[in-house]
Amino acid sequence: MDDIEGAEKLYEEWVSVRPSDDSRIGNLLISWYLKKGKSDKVFSFFKHMSEGGGCPNSTTWELLSEGHIAEKRVSEALSCLEKAFMTSDSKSWKPKPIKLAAFLKLCQDEDDMESAKVLIELLRKPGYHNDEAYAALISKDEPSNRTERIDDVDSENMDDDDSQVLFSQVDSSF
Repeated sequence: MDDIEGAEKLYEEWVSVRPSDDSRIGNLLISWYLKKGKSDKVFSFFKHMSEGGGCPNSTTWELLSEGHIAEKRVSEALSCLEKAFMTSDSKSWKPKPIKLAAFLKLCQDEDDMESAKVLIELLRKPGYHNDEAYAALISKDEPSNRTERIDDVDSENMDDDDSQVLFSQVDSSF
């Protein structure tokens, strides 16, 4: 809907009645800020969310890594991805292959293949290595081949329809 002011107001209303471990609305706002190229808002909102008792989940950390990737900060992006794999909800979370490919491309561009290897090791854990999209990333190919092949795999980006459903659910709970 592109009504960020309305979404921010909804978040502030929702934050007073929500469970502290529910970061869905916060993630939608972070995602919107990322899409609009507002990296400064991403990190300031995350700080606000955390200080308010919000508990980041795997998706939150994945989104934050995207902000760091956009700013070409490899170590910060890797740190966020590592946290995404370690949170309590990580067993049901599946990272978006296109975002992982963006991280690997950044590692290649910045000549930081050690960070790329750390991510690949995380993807070798059970649950990921059998998936076609992740298999393309963790193959024995050269890193440049991995990022080229991932473009052929369908990514699981959050649809606008998913965002609308979530906002409708939250709005109806007031």
